[in-house]
Amino acid sequence: AASIKEMDWSNPFYIYFLLMDTTVTLIQYVKENYKEHEQVINEIHALQKKMSQVKGNEDAFLFIRNIMEVYLKFREGFTDKYGGLIQKVKDYIHEHYHSMDLSLQQVAQNVNVSQGHLSTVFSNETGHTFIEYVTNTRIKKAMELLKTTSVKSYEIAYLVGYNDAHYFSNLFKKVTGMTTTNYRKHGASQINLIKEGE
Repeated sequence: AASIKEMDWSNPFYIYFLLMDTTVTLIQYVKENYKEHEQVINEIHALQKKMSQVKGNEDAFLFIRNIMEVYLKFREGFTDKYGGLIQKVKDYIHEHYHSMDLSLQQVAQNVNVSQGHLSTVFSNETGHTFIEYVTNTRIKKAMELLKTTSVKSYEIAYLVGYNDAHYFSNLFKKVTGMTTTNYRKHGASQINLIKEGE
């Protein structure tokens, strides 16, 4: 909006270019991130055809606002549609994080969707891949055990779903920036893991 405000309307070419670029970028984003995008793309295209009616700053601002409202409404509906599914997946992960057999395929079967669909929806809705979420859930559980019990690190690995204690130790350090021994001794107030419910 600030860029448009500074532009010269006596030569609107660059303004139309900016509006077109904004529209095309939004369409591309929707196509890349949402499989069920046909309806919202059609709505954006319909607004795009009205671009020639833009004659000044206020018209340009309204045009941008309209296409963004179409997208935000679509995104809200998408979130409402898959909110229940995502919660089921998260619940399943929290209930089975200790299982070494926990996999995307297993969870997808449990919630009755395909692996590919679940992978896409989960990433879109949470901002994290399935593996990232499982890993962070397991590491959070390991952190709890390290701080509240005297269980050995290699035993904690098995308790949180890893059959390779060496791999678990390396992963713990990669995710938290600390070894299990250092974490148990000193804690870590600044470790940035996925918060519960995200």
